[in-house]
Amino acid sequence: MIQRELFQEIGGFEERFRGMYEDQAFFAKVYLKASVFVETNYWDRYRQHPGSSCSIAKTIRQYHPVKTNPSHLAFLNWVAEYLSQENVKNAEVWQALQKGLWPYHHPRLYFLLYPFQRIKSKLYRIERKILPLFIRH
Repeated sequence: MIQRELFQEIGGFEERFRGMYEDQAFFAKVYLKASVFVETNYWDRYRQHPGSSCSIAKTIRQYHPVKTNPSHLAFLNWVAEYLSQENVKNAEVWQALQKGLWPYHHPRLYFLLYPFQRIKSKLYRIERKILPLFIRH
């Protein structure tokens, strides 16, 4: 839930994002302007279908959830522009942005490291599933 005043203050959704990253751009603006309550429970469902913007973008190779892609780069460039426009000085925010842009600034290194990141991510997911089985409550 969001108050109407905050929605109006941040200027609503970004018109340049239609389909991909429209919600991330909107929430980035919200997070920079207001305190946000984070709940660990799920209160809604995310419906995916073959005609969704995400599925279409995957099909035409404009989006991949892990690999570099034009849609993600456009979003990150928008974030950089927005942070500058809003005169954001928070070093952690800028560091997070630089971390996101790193694969685009260093594509050859990212290409070499990407398989290792995937293995590390898979091992972490497996560990999270198996470890609780060995812990006594």
